[in-house]
Amino acid sequence: MDRSGLALTDEYMQRVQKIIKKSQGNQPPEEKLEAAAKSAQHCLSDLGVSLRDQEILGSEYFKESPAILAARDFFKQPKECWCLVLAGPAGRGKSVAAAYWLKRLAYHHFIGTRSNHGEGRSFDGYKQHWWSAQAVSRISSRDDSLRVLMQRDGIVIDDLGTEYMDTKGHTLHRFDEMIAYRYANFKRTLMTTNLNAEAFKERYGNRIVSRIDDGGMFFGLTGESLRGKQ
Repeated sequence: MDRSGLALTDEYMQRVQKIIKKSQGNQPPEEKLEAAAKSAQHCLSDLGVSLRDQEILGSEYFKESPAILAARDFFKQPKECWCLVLAGPAGRGKSVAAAYWLKRLAYHHFIGTRSNHGEGRSFDGYKQHWWSAQAVSRISSRDDSLRVLMQRDGIVIDDLGTEYMDTKGHTLHRFDEMIAYRYANFKRTLMTTNLNAEAFKERYGNRIVSRIDDGGMFFGLTGESLRGKQ
């Protein structure tokens, strides 16, 4: 082999070694991963996750479910996939899956990595990220909480369909305003509901449903109830 060929080979090997070193350097040490996992579990109360769901997630009997798999898939999606609606009868693990999704966001927050939703995305592991639909319906249009609901990345709205809908349409208007903003700005949103797709559309209308359909996912859950099995 001539010297030019050898030089090319040496240069190539040096580049490969640099890439390997860099990739190894980007991997957090095992102690940091363990600490991040503990921090993610401990911050769930700050995020707004119920004690019952926290116990299920931290239990040695915790099992994967179709809802968990859907939440995991949502986490891996690019930013254009801004929304996941977990829909189905009670007891199908929707709220637990939503808590699992928040825990994954918190875990990556604590180890300093980001999901596929892209650079510039932020998630605060010490602020509220979970609201019930009833709580959302009580928020005034002049309340600062509405701005938080619109702008905070990575939120859960649990039990849509249980909130009071006033006859003048104020509640629906606030939901529409919030969803429109989150849709326009790729704000990650996970919602749960006992309503099927038809009932959901009848309750919330074409404007909200069309935004969910554009990049979001409506995941219907069937099968037996999981209550008492986790």
